[in-house]
Amino acid sequence: MADRDYKAFIVEGEAREPLIIDNISKVFFHHGNFKIITLPAGENI
Repeated sequence: MADRDYKAFIVEGEAREPLIIDNISKVFFHHGNFKIITLPAGENI
């Protein structure tokens, strides 16, 4: 098994939402051994 898990977030925008997810992950997910992946949809979800 891999040493690291991944958490994926699908967001609407390409500019602001990845920054928001990055800030949220620093507060809530700093203790986990996983990587946050942000996937912009590029359109309305």
